[in-house]
Amino acid sequence: MLTMRGATKDMLQFLFGRKAQTAGFLSRLGRNQAANTLAIMAFALIPLIAVAGSAMDMARLYYVKSRLQQACDAGALAGRKFMTGQTLDSASTARANEFFNNNFRDGMFGAETTSFNPSVLSDGQVRGVAATTVPMTLSAVIGARPITLNVSCQAKLEIPNLDIMFVLDTTGSMGDTNPGDTVSKIAGLRTAVLSFYDTIEAAKRATTRVRYGFVPYSSTVNVGTLLRPEWLVDRWTYQSRVQNGSTPGGSTTRTTDNSYSGWKNTSGSVVTTTSSSRGESCPTPANENFSSPTVEKLISQDGTTKVYEQTQTINGTQYSSSFSGGLCTITKRVWNNYVQTRTRTEKPCTRNCTTTSNPTYSWIYKPVEFPVSGFKAVGTDGAVVGGVVTYPMFSDTQGDVTVTWNAANACIEERQTVRQTTYPSIPEDAYDMNIDMVPDPARPETQWKPFLPRLVYTRKGMNNWYYPDWPSNSNTQGLWNYYDNAACPTAARRLNGITRSDLNTYLNSLQPRGYTYHDIGFVWGARLLSKSGIFAGDNTSAPNGGDIDRHIIFMTDGGTDTRVGVYDAYGLSALDRRRTSTASTPSDSDQNTIVANRLGALCTEAKRKGMTVWVIAYGTSLSTMLSNCANEGKAFQANDAGALNDSFRNIATQIARLRVSK
Repeated sequence: MLTMRGATKDMLQFLFGRKAQTAGFLSRLGRNQAANTLAIMAFALIPLIAVAGSAMDMARLYYVKSRLQQACDAGALAGRKFMTGQTLDSASTARANEFFNNNFRDGMFGAETTSFNPSVLSDGQVRGVAATTVPMTLSAVIGARPITLNVSCQAKLEIPNLDIMFVLDTTGSMGDTNPGDTVSKIAGLRTAVLSFYDTIEAAKRATTRVRYGFVPYSSTVNVGTLLRPEWLVDRWTYQSRVQNGSTPGGSTTRTTDNSYSGWKNTSGSVVTTTSSSRGESCPTPANENFSSPTVEKLISQDGTTKVYEQTQTINGTQYSSSFSGGLCTITKRVWNNYVQTRTRTEKPCTRNCTTTSNPTYSWIYKPVEFPVSGFKAVGTDGAVVGGVVTYPMFSDTQGDVTVTWNAANACIEERQTVRQTTYPSIPEDAYDMNIDMVPDPARPETQWKPFLPRLVYTRKGMNNWYYPDWPSNSNTQGLWNYYDNAACPTAARRLNGITRSDLNTYLNSLQPRGYTYHDIGFVWGARLLSKSGIFAGDNTSAPNGGDIDRHIIFMTDGGTDTRVGVYDAYGLSALDRRRTSTASTPSDSDQNTIVANRLGALCTEAKRKGMTVWVIAYGTSLSTMLSNCANEGKAFQANDAGALNDSFRNIATQIARLRVSK
């Protein structure tokens, strides 16, 4: 480094020539006042350069450090946002570095050897440490060396009081597996909700209240045991049947008994194949040119014993199906001149030759009013617990029919609705779409009704909806025999705190079943969340006096899928027609349009009431219907379980108000 004296000498030699003698020059300078100004400037030049250079470099250092701090903050925030629970894994570390580098790159402002190291603290905060080296410019003239700058930062999630309502599609297709996944959709959903819970709970302060509610839905919802008894009707009409007389039984006596050998194949072939798929129904294809005629001939006789040979020839294609746990299996058998034989041995009857038959009943299939007040027993919290009611002389025997309605199957039919297709707004007399209306015990149209498949019958069949009352000797199937056509999801849960263990148990109870009626799930999610509805007493304020952020997280794996043969929240749609014209049997397409439009109106109403609506399309496209339901920027598409987990985590971090803590 040059000293000030050496620098002055060098400057004088530069100005006056290297052979000039310093002493002589100073003597002449003392006698020649005209040269004083130039000399003073020469002496002052070096300190002026040092001062100016230092000021400029100090400004550069300040600006670089400010940008470095901003980059550190961005990296820490990104790392915390993308963390899984309390773990800063490789993926979230990569995102932290990505955000840091986007805000401060090596070489900016001449900075060198820039570094950034994120880590996680014991309380879940992300801490970042950043450093960079800045070389000097003008200050280097006086020997200033490069300076290393160090900054640190911390980021954490902080949450307000939260009420979070999950409205979850648990229809039959949730038992399917998305392409690329190794677990079913319902398993992916369970994992994603637990991850969401972990993120929120990790950010919760001791004084903050966070409550979670759940509404699993398909064609109706299981909310009966959340209701007070005065909110349920005492009597209701179901598409059922009544006895219309009977034919007495009798006795018959047979004179012979028959025994058969097993069938043996003699020629031809049969090829059997099976195919399986997950879905919400399991229709059996019609047989194709299938026939199986049997001929019989006497081949021997010994006294009163006769032996006959039966020959059966089978041709054509035959189908059968089975449905279990959302999995439909179709079995196809192709018969080609398949010939089989067996023997029938006929002997005189010697014991138990008289058979007694039961009476044969006839029925009128029609709407029937039943008393249902027996399901309104009350628990210690004032809510309904359900009950067991016996209806005498109802089935195809003279035995009684016993119906149980409790937390396991306490689904409901909705209250009064309107018949229209579009919903630019919610009609005043559509009580089923009114989020906040409290039922009036004196007005049954404002009350809810028990969902009782055991009382509901088809008419001529699942594909023959004979509309008027139908007298018949036929004993048609009740709707409870159809797996998906009378589905009742897992019981909904009101807003409350929940442990991780209890949440895991609840999520494991969700089972895929039924068809997709979005409107019934959403309206009940909004009812349970509203601060001014049937649960206003619980939802208005938090114990700490703070504000409450209210969120609906609405997840579905498909578009609207209704069926007129389904017993749903509006009765047996093919016959009750509460939302469609009574002139003819509605089509599935008619109902789908109505449900989609009703969902749009309900989403608008929920947002108007201050609820934030988040939507996730899981393994399906994010349709306009679903996108419009959500608040701006709060709709997600998740094609697989990993993306679903990311979507829930993204929602959690946005709800939790990510911020820099240091």
